[in-house]
Amino acid sequence: MSRCRHDVLFFDSEPTRIEQARLPFSAVCNPRFATKIEELREELQTCRPDVFIYVYSWTDNSQLDKIADELNQPEFFFLPIVVVIALDQQELVIKHFEGERIHIQPRMEMNESGADMLASMLSELDELPHVCVVDDDEISRSVVIHCLEDYCTISSFDNGEEALKFLDSYKPDVMLLDINMPGMNGFDVLDRIRQKPGMKKLPVMILTGDSDRDTVVQSVERKAVGYLVKPVNREELRQRIHQILEANKPKPRVNVVLAVDDDVATLKNVQAILKGEAKIVAVNSADQAAEYCENNVPDLILLDYEMPEHNGIYLLRKLRMDERFNNCPVVMLTGNKDRATVMSCFASGAQGYLAKPVNAMSLRLRVRQHLSTIPEREEEY
Repeated sequence: MSRCRHDVLFFDSEPTRIEQARLPFSAVCNPRFATKIEELREELQTCRPDVFIYVYSWTDNSQLDKIADELNQPEFFFLPIVVVIALDQQELVIKHFEGERIHIQPRMEMNESGADMLASMLSELDELPHVCVVDDDEISRSVVIHCLEDYCTISSFDNGEEALKFLDSYKPDVMLLDINMPGMNGFDVLDRIRQKPGMKKLPVMILTGDSDRDTVVQSVERKAVGYLVKPVNREELRQRIHQILEANKPKPRVNVVLAVDDDVATLKNVQAILKGEAKIVAVNSADQAAEYCENNVPDLILLDYEMPEHNGIYLLRKLRMDERFNNCPVVMLTGNKDRATVMSCFASGAQGYLAKPVNAMSLRLRVRQHLSTIPEREEEY
């Protein structure tokens, strides 16, 4: 799951504590602060925080209802609320809010230790799937949020324009997108999403009141991962999201080792030794290796020094002229251990050599050493 720094909104009627909190909490989140109801209302209108932290003060008793009214709006049903209050006073506050969202933190201070505590909370939040819900119908949106609020973190929008702006900064794990919306409908939104950098593979599930053939066809054409007919069923919705998340888990990276040797017995030996270490592509000539490398760049090449027609040095020099192979390690396999042979291997661009017949332990260690330095491949999301 991809995460930006979290937006966290603090409400504390004591300005001195706010000033104390700015620096330490800026290290772990994007903090926003309000000390008055008017400021809280303005902040909630301009941002959608990931967490709301309310630092209780006895002077707030007269305005608890107003604070709760601001946070009990449908778009904030999913918002985790952290209340910093002594345990023996918590009943004063909890009754004003939806209990499922409340987290009591009596020991959180507005300093470095409190920032560390918040960082831990945000880390746990990141472990949950992030689902973006886009639906102009408030009731439908609230139903979906209620189905998912204890299962994932949710960002919700009542129109496509706001959702598209959201995607400029965030990459949710799944988007649930209504089709029939005024202005920009769901298919228009999906077309715009697919044009955004890095969003071609964003899993989008269509929410629709129509199950007609045209809706299904258009969903498939735009590479939606499926559709659900409203009103949604809680268990079906959660199951479908679980299936999407499982299907989109990163696949383990498989390293590829190209083994080049005219001796079939040596190739079989190398394959047996490295079984389970990497995918082995075995070829028995320099020409076959060159043909393979026209369209592929392996993670490591094990290259025989002596081969008929074109030897390993010939192939190595040829590959080093191709910039794609600048960072591809090559280990020479040779039956000659004299100084001239070894020096010619390094002079031609090899990173090492192993004497034949190869020792199993030495080969495994050398392969692991080179493969461990390979950077992870970046995949478009």
